Amino acid sequence: MKTSEILKAGKALIIDPKNWTQGAYFRNAEGAVIIRLSTEIIPIGVACMCSYGALRVVNNKPNDFGLIGEDYLRIAVNSIDNNTRAVDIYNDHHTHSEVMELWDKATQLAEEDEKK
Repeated sequence: MKTSEILKAGKALIIDPKNWTQGAYFRNAEGAVIIRLSTEIIPIGVACMCSYGALRVVNNKPNDFGLIGEDYLRIAVNSIDNNTRAVDIYNDHHTHSEVMELWDKATQLAEEDEKK
């Protein structure tokens, strides 16, 4: 999969605001934080996830190491908000629509690089 496709797939997981959260990677239907086991990609009972949670799922990884697309999300954060340097902080302090715009910007950057 191309990086732009991974980013599109990640955004698709959280495009509906009810599937997106702040302040935790994953939450259940009641809003409680779900603590995953180190080997779980998607913890049992997940109802919503943050940007990093979505990126983990589409990368099929239980941690944040080597996530394809993460660099583009970081570059997009830095181009949108000079005061925020991290994707998780941006996710937790901006609206859902702003976070969706972040994913769009990251995808655009990846697509531009893929054309080179």
